[in-house]
Amino acid sequence: MKKYDKILLLSLIPFFIFSIFYFNINSDKKYLTIINREGEKNYSLLENKIVNVKGDLGDLKVEINNGKARVIESNCKEKLCIKRGWISIIGEYSACLPNDVFIIINGRSEIDGISE
Repeated sequence: MKKYDKILLLSLIPFFIFSIFYFNINSDKKYLTIINREGEKNYSLLENKIVNVKGDLGDLKVEINNGKARVIESNCKEKLCIKRGWISIIGEYSACLPNDVFIIINGRSEIDGISE
């Protein structure tokens, strides 16, 4: 590696660190999307609540708390969705395949008008 390549590489490191911090830490720009057979709904991660979601095997409970979310109750056999634990970074997801329910952290500037 040449000297100028190293300088260029080292100058890009702060940019990458800033990008990771900016896009994954700002919880006011993140939201939770819950997808089931009825469609999809978006929820703010800024409010603390428990959401009941209709699944194929019965209701599923999703907890939203302090900028993160997790499945806390499900009728599925293996309970892998519960074992997944908290998700909080944009792109992280949890799925209950037997219930046909999928939750994912997304990001944007604000929640739209049809969201809860």
